Amino acid sequence: YRKAWDSLLSFVNCKIISFKRNEHLDAYVLSESSLFVSKNRIIIKTCGSTTLLRCLEPLLYLVKQMAGFDEVVDIFYSRKNFMRPELQDDSHRTFENEVEALDNL
Repeated sequence: YRKAWDSLLSFVNCKIISFKRNEHLDAYVLSESSLFVSKNRIIIKTCGSTTLLRCLEPLLYLVKQMAGFDEVVDIFYSRKNFMRPELQDDSHRTFENEVEALDNL
């Protein structure tokens, strides 16, 4: 699955630095935070100028291919106010842009 996660994270503009696994969870340290993958949950926590919203459609496709899930129960997206919003990608520059990206899923 490493190549699939590498490909997905290219949309976010970050890379996998290290990886650990146990019977419940795969944990990845990313160049700009963390990725956690369990049987029924994926958590991507990012910071800096990553473009998290750009990976949502590819992520839904990947989940369907890897796990056969056709339905997403919940997507939770949150963030603090950016210290320098002008440095963010357009999709992350304003709350309204982020809402629009999520509504378009």
